[in-house]
Amino acid sequence: MAHLAFGKELKQLIEFRDWIKDAVLGSKAPPSSSELQGFGEQLFTFAFRDEILELYERQPKEDVRVHIWSNRAEVQGLPWEYLQEPKKRRGPQRGRSVVRVVPTIGQVVPAPPALGPDIRVLFASAAPTDQGAVEWEEVRDAVQRAFDVNLPDRVTLKLVDGADPKALRKAVADETFDIFHFSGHGQVSKDGKGQLVLVNRKTQKSEPLTADQVCAILAGRGIRLVVLSACLTASGNFNDDFSVISAALVRSGIPAVVANQMPISNKTISPFVGELYGKLIKTGDIDLSMNEGRIALYSDLGVGKGASSGLGWGTPTLYRHYSGAQLYQP
Repeated sequence: MAHLAFGKELKQLIEFRDWIKDAVLGSKAPPSSSELQGFGEQLFTFAFRDEILELYERQPKEDVRVHIWSNRAEVQGLPWEYLQEPKKRRGPQRGRSVVRVVPTIGQVVPAPPALGPDIRVLFASAAPTDQGAVEWEEVRDAVQRAFDVNLPDRVTLKLVDGADPKALRKAVADETFDIFHFSGHGQVSKDGKGQLVLVNRKTQKSEPLTADQVCAILAGRGIRLVVLSACLTASGNFNDDFSVISAALVRSGIPAVVANQMPISNKTISPFVGELYGKLIKTGDIDLSMNEGRIALYSDLGVGKGASSGLGWGTPTLYRHYSGAQLYQP
């Protein structure tokens, strides 16, 4: 155990987090790579101290999972994905996973099944006319390629394009799916409620679906993994258990949820998605898969994608049940 000082150190971390968000939104110049490295090291020294640091330094090099588990909104709201061990190279490290564990009561994750002869993925996209364009085809193709290469002829990918709430409800009610993947927009309302942005079929404009509405549709359907390729799906009012979509889904019984804590384009996220699924098929382990996707994103964003794009590798987050790392048998 170690005591964390919720004073000046935490305030500095929160201020830097706000700088990252402003830079992603284009209202401020982004921090340099060395400044981002320094922030990651600050996150590390904030959390790892005293006996915790001694314990960490004795760990093997191959596979260590850092579980962020807190009921304090200030801690939950920090971008822990940028965590950097001092004196290590910049960016995500293979063998070091950052996982956000969601406190749940009375939920038991079923034993990981083998990937069956027919793996079923529900892929929903939504591009309302009053929102920016969504290049969901690239994301869908990345998912399809990962299965075609590793498990040819064993995936059924059902597409719900221009998803509205009724179409989404019908899709999950009519069939059973292993994975749900959404490609589109996410947003946070003024009162801190996370929302998926679907389409109103009559107007073709936005029809927001709140976090608790998303949970009502997806929970209890046997889905083991939800991937939300949408902005701000891991953001919102952390003082409310059902305002942050990713956390709310885990509380509703979904073992693992991949989401984004800041804005990021679907075109940018496609390399991450391909590596995520590729590793998941090989290992069944969502922690390792998430880390591999993050490394691919870090590599892809390194060249010519704009000054703030170097921040993108820390945008995807993994929220899961404490015992939900092994989603499938390897």
